[in-house]
Amino acid sequence: MLVLRTLVVLVAVGSLEAAAEEPEASVGWEGSTVSLGVVALSGNSRSVTVNGEALSDYRSKSWELHGELGVILGWAADAGEEEGDSAAEWIRGHVRGERRLGARFTAFLLLGGEVNHPASLEGRAEAEAGLGITVLEVRDEEGEELQDLRVYLGAHVSNDYRFEFFPVRTDVEDVFMLGPGVGLRWRWRPSPPVELSELLRIYPNVWGDARVLSYSDSRLVVNLTERLAIDIHLLLEHDTRPAPGRRRLDLALTTGLLLQL
Repeated sequence: MLVLRTLVVLVAVGSLEAAAEEPEASVGWEGSTVSLGVVALSGNSRSVTVNGEALSDYRSKSWELHGELGVILGWAADAGEEEGDSAAEWIRGHVRGERRLGARFTAFLLLGGEVNHPASLEGRAEAEAGLGITVLEVRDEEGEELQDLRVYLGAHVSNDYRFEFFPVRTDVEDVFMLGPGVGLRWRWRPSPPVELSELLRIYPNVWGDARVLSYSDSRLVVNLTERLAIDIHLLLEHDTRPAPGRRRLDLALTTGLLLQL
Protein backbone atom coordinates (compact mmCIF):
# COMPACT_ATOMS: atom_id res chain seq x y z
CA MET A 1 0.00 0.00 0.00
CA LEU A 2 2.88 2.39 0.74
CA VAL A 3 4.30 1.90 -2.78
CA LEU A 4 0.85 2.49 -4.31
CA ARG A 5 0.32 5.70 -2.31
CA THR A 6 3.76 6.97 -3.28
CA LEU A 7 3.03 6.35 -6.96
CA VAL A 8 -0.31 8.18 -6.72
CA VAL A 9 1.34 11.22 -5.11
CA LEU A 10 4.12 11.33 -7.72
CA VAL A 11 1.62 11.01 -10.59
CA ALA A 12 -0.34 13.95 -9.16
CA VAL A 13 2.81 16.07 -8.84
CA GLY A 14 3.94 15.10 -12.32
CA SER A 15 0.55 15.99 -13.80
CA LEU A 16 0.68 19.48 -12.24
CA GLU A 17 4.21 19.94 -13.56
CA ALA A 18 3.17 18.80 -17.02
CA ALA A 19 0.42 21.41 -17.05
CA ALA A 20 2.88 24.14 -16.11
CA GLU A 21 5.70 23.29 -18.57
CA GLU A 22 5.85 22.67 -22.28
CA PRO A 23 7.09 19.18 -23.26
CA GLU A 24 10.41 18.85 -25.00
CA ALA A 25 10.55 19.06 -28.76
CA SER A 26 10.44 15.87 -30.79
CA VAL A 27 13.80 14.14 -31.15
CA GLY A 28 12.94 10.87 -32.94
CA TRP A 29 15.30 7.92 -33.16
CA GLU A 30 18.39 8.63 -31.08
CA GLY A 31 20.27 5.72 -32.57
CA SER A 32 20.22 1.99 -33.13
CA THR A 33 23.37 -0.03 -32.49
CA VAL A 34 24.56 -3.59 -33.02
CA SER A 35 27.64 -5.04 -31.30
CA LEU A 36 29.42 -8.35 -31.90
CA GLY A 37 32.35 -10.18 -30.29
CA VAL A 38 33.90 -13.62 -30.94
CA VAL A 39 36.54 -15.67 -29.07
CA ALA A 40 37.82 -18.94 -30.59
CA LEU A 41 40.42 -21.40 -29.23
CA SER A 42 41.93 -24.45 -30.93
CA GLY A 43 44.60 -26.99 -29.99
CA ASN A 44 44.69 -28.70 -26.61
CA SER A 45 41.21 -27.31 -26.03
CA ARG A 46 38.61 -26.10 -28.45
CA SER A 47 36.02 -23.46 -27.70
CA VAL A 48 34.00 -20.79 -29.43
CA THR A 49 32.14 -17.99 -27.65
CA VAL A 50 29.97 -15.47 -29.46
CA ASN A 51 28.30 -12.45 -27.93
CA GLY A 52 26.03 -9.97 -29.63
CA GLU A 53 23.67 -7.20 -28.66
CA ALA A 54 21.19 -4.88 -30.36
CA LEU A 55 19.85 -1.64 -28.81
CA SER A 56 17.49 1.04 -30.02
CA ASP A 57 16.08 4.26 -28.50
CA TYR A 58 13.26 6.53 -29.59
CA ARG A 59 12.19 9.83 -28.04
CA SER A 60 9.34 12.23 -28.83
CA LYS A 61 7.86 15.18 -26.92
CA SER A 62 5.68 12.76 -24.89
CA TRP A 63 7.19 9.27 -25.15
CA GLU A 64 10.47 7.41 -24.74
CA LEU A 65 11.03 3.84 -25.93
CA HIS A 66 14.08 1.64 -25.28
CA GLY A 67 14.61 -1.89 -26.59
CA GLU A 68 17.52 -4.25 -25.94
CA LEU A 69 18.41 -7.83 -26.88
CA GLY A 70 21.62 -9.60 -25.83
CA VAL A 71 22.96 -13.08 -26.62
CA ILE A 72 25.98 -15.01 -25.27
CA LEU A 73 26.54 -18.48 -26.75
CA GLY A 74 29.51 -20.73 -26.03
CA TRP A 75 30.70 -24.22 -27.01
CA ALA A 76 33.74 -26.10 -25.64
CA ALA A 77 35.47 -29.48 -25.95
CA ASP A 78 38.55 -31.03 -24.32
CA ALA A 79 41.49 -32.41 -26.28
CA GLY A 80 40.57 -35.67 -28.02
CA GLU A 81 36.83 -35.08 -27.86
CA GLU A 82 35.00 -35.00 -31.14
CA GLU A 83 31.88 -33.38 -29.76
CA GLY A 84 31.72 -30.45 -27.39
CA ASP A 85 29.23 -29.28 -24.81
CA SER A 86 27.39 -26.03 -24.40
CA ALA A 87 29.44 -23.73 -22.15
CA ALA A 88 27.15 -20.70 -22.25
CA GLU A 89 23.62 -20.05 -23.39
CA TRP A 90 22.42 -16.72 -22.04
CA ILE A 91 19.75 -14.75 -23.92
CA ARG A 92 18.04 -11.72 -22.43
CA GLY A 93 16.00 -8.79 -23.60
CA HIS A 94 13.55 -6.13 -22.52
CA VAL A 95 11.44 -3.27 -23.83
CA ARG A 96 10.74 -0.19 -21.70
CA GLY A 97 8.18 2.46 -22.67
CA GLU A 98 7.92 5.76 -20.77
CA ARG A 99 5.24 8.48 -20.89
CA ARG A 100 6.38 11.93 -19.86
CA LEU A 101 4.37 13.53 -17.03
CA GLY A 102 6.46 16.69 -16.91
CA ALA A 103 10.08 17.76 -16.97
CA ARG A 104 11.04 15.35 -14.18
CA PHE A 105 8.52 12.50 -14.07
CA THR A 106 7.62 9.60 -16.37
CA ALA A 107 5.24 6.65 -16.09
CA PHE A 108 6.87 3.47 -17.41
CA LEU A 109 6.11 -0.11 -18.35
CA LEU A 110 8.87 -2.71 -18.74
CA LEU A 111 8.43 -6.14 -20.34
CA GLY A 112 11.34 -8.57 -20.39
CA GLY A 113 12.48 -12.14 -20.76
CA GLU A 114 15.57 -14.28 -20.21
CA VAL A 115 17.00 -17.74 -20.94
CA ASN A 116 20.06 -19.04 -19.06
CA HIS A 117 20.55 -22.82 -19.38
CA PRO A 118 23.72 -23.09 -17.21
CA ALA A 119 21.68 -21.46 -14.40
CA SER A 120 18.83 -23.97 -14.95
CA LEU A 121 16.64 -21.15 -16.24
CA GLU A 122 14.59 -22.41 -19.17
CA GLY A 123 12.84 -19.04 -19.35
CA ARG A 124 11.88 -16.00 -17.31
CA ALA A 125 8.99 -13.67 -18.10
CA GLU A 126 8.78 -10.39 -16.21
CA ALA A 127 6.86 -7.12 -16.14
CA GLU A 128 7.27 -3.91 -14.15
CA ALA A 129 5.23 -0.70 -13.99
CA GLY A 130 5.75 2.50 -12.05
CA LEU A 131 7.30 5.97 -12.15
CA GLY A 132 10.66 7.36 -13.25
CA ILE A 133 12.19 10.48 -11.69
CA THR A 134 14.88 12.42 -13.57
CA VAL A 135 17.40 13.50 -10.96
CA LEU A 136 19.98 15.00 -13.34
CA GLU A 137 19.91 16.01 -17.00
CA VAL A 138 22.72 17.97 -18.67
CA ARG A 139 22.79 18.95 -22.34
CA ASP A 140 25.19 21.00 -24.44
CA GLU A 141 24.30 24.11 -26.45
CA GLU A 142 23.16 21.97 -29.39
CA GLY A 143 20.79 19.88 -27.27
CA GLU A 144 22.99 16.75 -27.18
CA GLU A 145 22.76 14.77 -23.95
CA LEU A 146 25.94 14.90 -21.83
CA GLN A 147 24.67 13.32 -18.61
CA ASP A 148 21.42 11.78 -17.47
CA LEU A 149 20.42 10.16 -14.17
CA ARG A 150 16.96 8.66 -13.67
CA VAL A 151 15.57 6.67 -10.71
CA TYR A 152 12.71 4.19 -11.06
CA LEU A 153 10.16 3.05 -8.49
CA GLY A 154 7.49 0.50 -9.33
CA ALA A 155 5.89 -2.91 -8.88
CA HIS A 156 7.50 -6.02 -10.37
CA VAL A 157 6.19 -9.49 -11.23
CA SER A 158 8.05 -12.42 -12.80
CA ASN A 159 7.95 -16.18 -13.19
CA ASP A 160 10.97 -18.48 -13.57
CA TYR A 161 10.47 -21.64 -15.61
CA ARG A 162 13.29 -23.82 -14.30
CA PHE A 163 14.82 -26.97 -15.75
CA GLU A 164 18.18 -28.63 -15.03
CA PHE A 165 19.93 -29.24 -18.36
CA PHE A 166 23.12 -30.86 -16.96
CA PRO A 167 24.57 -33.07 -15.64
CA VAL A 168 21.20 -34.87 -15.69
CA ARG A 169 18.12 -33.42 -17.37
CA THR A 170 15.65 -32.91 -14.54
CA ASP A 171 12.56 -30.78 -14.09
CA VAL A 172 12.81 -28.12 -11.35
CA GLU A 173 9.93 -26.36 -9.61
CA ASP A 174 9.03 -22.98 -11.13
CA VAL A 175 9.37 -19.84 -9.00
CA PHE A 176 6.96 -16.87 -8.94
CA MET A 177 7.99 -13.39 -7.72
CA LEU A 178 5.92 -10.35 -6.77
CA GLY A 179 7.14 -7.20 -5.06
CA PRO A 180 8.45 -3.65 -5.39
CA GLY A 181 11.13 -2.67 -7.86
CA VAL A 182 13.87 -0.04 -7.61
CA GLY A 183 16.03 0.95 -10.55
CA LEU A 184 18.62 3.45 -11.71
CA ARG A 185 19.74 4.50 -15.18
CA TRP A 186 22.83 6.66 -15.62
CA ARG A 187 24.50 7.86 -18.81
CA TRP A 188 27.52 10.15 -19.08
CA ARG A 189 29.50 11.43 -22.04
CA PRO A 190 32.70 13.02 -20.58
CA SER A 191 34.06 13.66 -24.09
CA PRO A 192 32.70 13.17 -27.63
CA PRO A 193 34.42 9.79 -28.23
CA VAL A 194 33.60 8.25 -24.82
CA GLU A 195 30.26 7.22 -23.29
CA LEU A 196 29.62 5.47 -19.94
CA SER A 197 26.32 3.97 -18.84
CA GLU A 198 24.88 1.96 -15.95
CA LEU A 199 21.50 0.27 -15.55
CA LEU A 200 20.75 -1.13 -12.08
CA ARG A 201 17.56 -2.99 -11.08
CA ILE A 202 16.70 -4.58 -7.69
CA TYR A 203 13.62 -6.71 -7.00
CA PRO A 204 12.84 -8.02 -3.49
CA ASN A 205 10.14 -10.69 -3.32
CA VAL A 206 7.14 -10.39 -0.96
CA TRP A 207 5.26 -13.46 -2.24
CA GLY A 208 6.39 -16.69 -0.57
CA ASP A 209 10.04 -17.30 0.27
CA ALA A 210 12.38 -14.36 0.79
CA ARG A 211 14.35 -13.64 -2.36
CA VAL A 212 16.11 -10.70 -4.03
CA LEU A 213 16.85 -10.58 -7.76
CA SER A 214 19.18 -7.84 -9.00
CA TYR A 215 20.81 -6.80 -12.27
CA SER A 216 23.76 -4.52 -13.06
CA ASP A 217 24.49 -3.58 -16.67
CA SER A 218 27.64 -1.45 -17.11
CA ARG A 219 29.01 -0.29 -20.45
CA LEU A 220 31.94 1.69 -21.85
CA VAL A 221 31.80 2.77 -25.49
CA VAL A 222 34.79 4.40 -27.22
CA ASN A 223 34.04 5.77 -30.68
CA LEU A 224 36.60 5.10 -33.39
CA THR A 225 34.61 6.73 -36.20
CA GLU A 226 31.13 8.20 -36.54
CA ARG A 227 29.67 4.69 -36.91
CA LEU A 228 32.21 2.28 -35.40
CA ALA A 229 33.16 1.95 -31.72
CA ILE A 230 34.77 -0.38 -29.19
CA ASP A 231 32.19 -1.79 -26.78
CA ILE A 232 33.16 -3.06 -23.29
CA HIS A 233 30.21 -4.54 -21.41
CA LEU A 234 29.95 -5.94 -17.86
CA LEU A 235 26.74 -7.74 -16.95
CA LEU A 236 25.99 -9.09 -13.45
CA GLU A 237 22.91 -10.93 -12.27
CA HIS A 238 22.52 -11.90 -8.60
CA ASP A 239 19.80 -14.23 -7.29
CA THR A 240 19.66 -14.97 -3.55
CA ARG A 241 17.61 -18.15 -4.22
CA PRO A 242 18.92 -19.70 -7.46
CA ALA A 243 17.99 -23.14 -8.75
CA PRO A 244 19.35 -26.05 -6.64
CA GLY A 245 23.08 -26.54 -7.14
CA ARG A 246 23.57 -23.23 -9.00
CA ARG A 247 25.59 -20.20 -7.94
CA ARG A 248 24.00 -16.95 -6.88
CA LEU A 249 26.07 -14.71 -9.18
CA ASP A 250 26.32 -14.78 -12.97
CA LEU A 251 28.90 -12.44 -14.50
CA ALA A 252 29.73 -11.76 -18.12
CA LEU A 253 32.50 -9.41 -19.34
CA THR A 254 32.42 -9.00 -23.10
CA THR A 255 34.26 -6.84 -25.63
CA GLY A 256 33.50 -6.29 -29.26
CA LEU A 257 32.83 -3.82 -32.03
CA LEU A 258 29.72 -1.67 -32.03
CA LEU A 259 28.12 -0.41 -35.24
CA GLN A 260 25.87 2.64 -35.23
CA LEU A 261 23.05 2.06 -37.73
